[in-house]
Amino acid sequence: MGRFDDKAAEALIRRQKEWSKVDQQQLDDAVKAMFQHPATRRYLYWLLDIGKAIGENPFTSDALTTAFQCGEQNIGMKVMAHLIEVEPDGFLKLLKETRDERARREGELGRLRDSADSSGIRPGVTAADFDND
Repeated sequence: MGRFDDKAAEALIRRQKEWSKVDQQQLDDAVKAMFQHPATRRYLYWLLDIGKAIGENPFTSDALTTAFQCGEQNIGMKVMAHLIEVEPDGFLKLLKETRDERARREGELGRLRDSADSSGIRPGVTAADFDND
């Protein structure tokens, strides 16, 4: 096999940089496309959630568990950094939508609990408790 001369090595490095740039642009375009739809924004939040990127402390009294959870968080933080780099406004929208949806659901649960309390149904009581068979 022949040896690379300086020009061949430079051409190889230049080509690899071009490919890397194309690959990164494709990833960035995918993120931009995902921010266009509520369902894919929810999916992105799920990735951040399982990656422990938002509001999670990975440290425990067990070194192996901490190491594992730090690894999970590392991936989540890389995903989050890329999302913020590509679509900072979209990332803020994702956080706001998630917060608003959680508040809506908590409000609905509160109303359901209040309704159950006023009807005499206690938490933990199921329909099976009222079967007359």
